Order: sequence, then structure tokens, then C-alpha cells
Amino acid sequence: MLGSTPLEEHYTLDDGTLRRIVGFQRATIDRDFQHIDYASGDGFTLRFGDGEFGRTPADELKFRVIYRTGPGAGSNVSAGAIRHVVHPLTRATDLDEDLQLAKIVSVENPLPVTDGVDPEDLEQIKQLAPEEFRAITHRAVTPADYCDIVGRLPWVQTPGVRLRWTGSWPSYFVTPDPIGSYKVTSEQRSELTGLLDCIRQAGREVHTLDPRFRAIDLEIKICVKPGHIPSEVRDRVLRRLTGDGVRPGYFNFDTFTFGQPLHRFTLEGIVGAVPGVLGVREIFISARAVHERRELEPLYVVPDNEILRLANDPRTPERGSVRVYTEGGV
Repeated sequence: MLGSTPLEEHYTLDDGTLRRIVGFQRATIDRDFQHIDYASGDGFTLRFGDGEFGRTPADELKFRVIYRTGPGAGSNVSAGAIRHVVHPLTRATDLDEDLQLAKIVSVENPLPVTDGVDPEDLEQIKQLAPEEFRAITHRAVTPADYCDIVGRLPWVQTPGVRLRWTGSWPSYFVTPDPIGSYKVTSEQRSELTGLLDCIRQAGREVHTLDPRFRAIDLEIKICVKPGHIPSEVRDRVLRRLTGDGVRPGYFNFDTFTFGQPLHRFTLEGIVGAVPGVLGVREIFISARAVHERRELEPLYVVPDNEILRLANDPRTPERGSVRVYTEGGV
């Protein structure tokens, strides 16, 4: 009804029945104001527009209703068996002196009802539930649940989840590491937000954050084998580390994720395998707004909510860079 215009003849079928709670007389309006509220879960209620969301039916307008409902297998009846209607609250029938039921002209069922089925009890649901509901988690309670479900999205490499106390209540903060990119697009964010709203606990806030990167600057000093041109060897090392536009380099989008450290021996092995490199002499590292230039340790540790980034793009120097210095060669 929220999407209905004042002239559209829309209606809804709500579970349960409503009743009048209290009424007030208003001098400027002919009809009294009545407050209607939920009364019982039995039966159903037809709700029409109020003049703003959907059109209000005219007074004395007659409706012809064709419907079928019932309590499971107990609703299986032959054709022509239904002759009377029972009020869901008072249990009065149309044979009694009930003002509401007296307006009903006739009740009949021209067709038999044969497909009524009783609902499964809890034990049957446990025994007959699909195996997927046991093997795959479809609700998120702990941070591990959020990581498992968010990680199933095809564009997420690794999700990061933290539970924080915001001052009034605990809230979850989910940070995805997108595949092949440093940035989460608006479409991806919308998809992730919709997924989180489906799996989170009622009343538990979940927020989506952008990945937090640690831009690093590397200075690598190498020794060049005799017979090789130092500038060519330097360019080969740079292409191996940052890519050449066709093949990705070691520091591409998906090499590192949340909390993944940088191993010095791995970096030395990659550089040393480049043709023309005799060995790696020194490696220095600095992280913007974190620490100054220092020698790279065997294990460069990164917090679990940060991702290493080295783009080596002169247009965006704040995203990390690498410089290669050579010794020896021709």
C-alpha cells in the first residue's frame, strides 16, 4: 500500500483480525475517529486504502469475495459442503443475530477442496530439512558467521569483521576486500548491505566499511650479473613487482589481504629469480603516516584490519612506490 496512489483500487490481505479500541467525536468531521488495533491471530483482514495510499471504497459498496483457506487437512471438503461462516473472534455464525455476519448474503463452495495438508511439526522439520541448511550457515551471530557468509560473494576475496562497542550497544563492522580492485563499487556495496540485512540478528546493527590500506615505499638494491645492462635488469625487476599491463606483478590487487604480512625472504626470492639479478643486497621500507624508512625485517607485520598496497603509479604516489638501485653489470 505504501506504493499506491490515492486513485488506485488496491487492497491487502493481512494475517489476523482487528478490533475497535477507542473512539473520539470530532466536531469538524461528520464521522467519529476510531482507533483500530490488532486483536487476534485467527482469520484474515482485508485492508483497503485510506485516501492517501490507495483509494477508499465508497459507503454501501458491495463486494463479491472468492477465496479458499483452511486449517490444513481439516479443510478438505466436498463440493457444496460449506453453507455458513463463523466469526473468528466471537465464534458466532451467520444464523445468529450478529450484525456483521448478517450482511453476508450467501456462502458456498462450488469446488471440492482436496489439497489441504497439515503443517509439519518441529520434529519433522528437523528430520526432513534439506542438508544445505545443516552444511551452510544462513544466519550470522558470531564474527566467524559473518566472515563465512560474506566470503561467499563472488567479488569478495577476504572479508574482515569486527564487533565493537559503540557506546550504547555492540555493532558489527564488515569490511570486504574486493577481487581485482582497491575500491568497493556502489553496486557491490548495495549487494552486501542487502545480504547483511537478511542474515543479521534483529536489533543488531551491521555497518559496511571500505578497506583500510597501508601504503608502503620500498627501496631495493640489487647486484647485476656481469654481461647484463643494469637499466634493463632494473626494468625487469619493476615489471615483476608491479606488472607490465598484461601480467600482474607481485604487488597486485589480490596478493595481500587483511593482516597478511610481507616476508622478506619471499620478496628476495622473487627479485632474485629475475634474469640478470645476481643477488639482493639491501631492502628498506617505509609506511606513509605509520613509520619512517627502515630496513625490512624478515617478517613485516600488518594489523588484521589493514591491507598492504603498493601501486607504484607516479600519478598517485600516496598509494605506495618502489625504487630499484643497481650495482655491477656491464
